[in-house]
Amino acid sequence: MKNYMCAYYSSVNGEKIKYEIFASDPEDAVEQLIETFPNTKHRAIRITGQGMKKLVFQNPNYAQPEPCADGAKDLRARLRARSDGSAMTEKQILLAQLAELRTIKRCVVSTVVIVIVIPLIVGVIVSG
Repeated sequence: MKNYMCAYYSSVNGEKIKYEIFASDPEDAVEQLIETFPNTKHRAIRITGQGMKKLVFQNPNYAQPEPCADGAKDLRARLRARSDGSAMTEKQILLAQLAELRTIKRCVVSTVVIVIVIPLIVGVIVSG
């Protein structure tokens, strides 16, 4: 029996849930992981062990999330339809919207600096 580090892994957000499994080979470790610690939220299973390369297996219990409704243009609907299938809370949605507003604010400030402030300074320097 060998010691294997098994991890359910999500390529979307990089989330990992790790377990240490004692098994005869990597395939047996995956079977034990699936039976002992079933998981439907993570698409892949990564297995590592001493002296071996990382192996990746598909999680047979992975539940494919429902796709976002066609034509969903509402930001809240898009934010709720996360790729890992979990729903965002109202607080998480508001924080995501706040982050978008901060990005827009930075763009507006940069535009104002480029269009108004820099020409003004150049004009003052030239008129001397």
